[in-house]
Amino acid sequence: MQIVLALCALIALFASSYAEVVQVPLHRIKTLRQRLAEEGKWQAYEAAREQSRAHGAQTTSDYGDLEYVGAVYIGTPVQRFNAILDTGSSNLWVPDKSCGGKPGCPDYCANLQNVCSQFCTAFCCSKEARDQNPCDNKHRYNSSASSTYVKNGQGWSIQYGTGSASGFLGQDVVCLGESKICYKKQVFGQATEIAAFFAAQPVDGILGLGWPALAVDSVPPIIQNVLPTLDAKLFTVWLDQKGAAQNVPGGGIYTYGAIDTVNCQTGTNFANVKYVPVSSQTYWQFLMNGVQVGTYTSNTASQVISDTGTSLIGGPPSIITSIATALGGTIDNSIGLYTLPCTAKPADIVLTIGGIKYNLHYKNYMVSINGACAIGIFGVNFGSGFGPQWILGDPFIRSYCNIYDVGQARIGFALANHKGQ
Repeated sequence: MQIVLALCALIALFASSYAEVVQVPLHRIKTLRQRLAEEGKWQAYEAAREQSRAHGAQTTSDYGDLEYVGAVYIGTPVQRFNAILDTGSSNLWVPDKSCGGKPGCPDYCANLQNVCSQFCTAFCCSKEARDQNPCDNKHRYNSSASSTYVKNGQGWSIQYGTGSASGFLGQDVVCLGESKICYKKQVFGQATEIAAFFAAQPVDGILGLGWPALAVDSVPPIIQNVLPTLDAKLFTVWLDQKGAAQNVPGGGIYTYGAIDTVNCQTGTNFANVKYVPVSSQTYWQFLMNGVQVGTYTSNTASQVISDTGTSLIGGPPSIITSIATALGGTIDNSIGLYTLPCTAKPADIVLTIGGIKYNLHYKNYMVSINGACAIGIFGVNFGSGFGPQWILGDPFIRSYCNIYDVGQARIGFALANHKGQ
């Protein structure tokens, strides 16, 4: 019997040595909507985007309201990139060394202005050279600097609501944050062209955490590839409540391989985590039973997605208008959102999922944009069919930790902890 127990202990020790849990901290940034609103350009930008949609541009994700980024490491030795950790897409890509930059011109020349001629050639100081490519000032992947790189070369492109990215595929070691959770043969996109949108945002690329069916060119997402190394086949997202603070560290945490019991009120034996099944293994999609605000109630069952790539909640325009009206909001076309007096303390937005009511406090759904206090909701048309009608972005994820259970194809929710709550 003692031999059997010793053997079991040895097996458990051996298994635990290979099972990993890692936490990746997030950095909160200013959204594109906030930046353009401050410059008085949001309406023009939105009009151009609507024109693009009218011409049939297929949208996978829309990062105009992106708010959080995290680190991903590629190659040997590692090269660090700031990426959108996005549950609404499934591909990993970063800018390639060949993207942007002027021949013979160091990146710093574009920023020297009046003293440029003292450090750079006349051409590198010219207007032609200063007209930046969206890849300029990004961390760019250098395959020749990695001893583990394997050339693939297949062409690759992806379309987003805010533009596109394209290039070719490559293979290398990819690690989630500064961790041992790595996949040695991860295929990813080396972007040679990226949309102008990315130039305005402090992000290098995108790490998709959606399902394989959503991946362009059927490239297996890294979360699928690292599942065997995780202690549990899931990851948890907790977003901190930072008010109007932007461009600050400590914006949240992604926990790969475990449920976050520190930042999430999980209860004894995770009793407080409530799960619903994934209804479509593309996005992290599930059924929402209805929504309520004050005296307004909609009991229309809808397909929704949990999306870390947007800082707002999107839904059918008619319902969004009714919610905004119930809260007392008025539309502000300069930012494209409904606003309230900044002294207001509006009612909770209540979502019913799996028969359970989830209350969103105004501190989690009100956003500050160009001095206005906006309700973090917007109308979006997905069309008919089995696809999603709602996007539950950061206001929902800030309120409730989202547990993305890949192994059991379900998603769980637990009340998030915030200091001073």
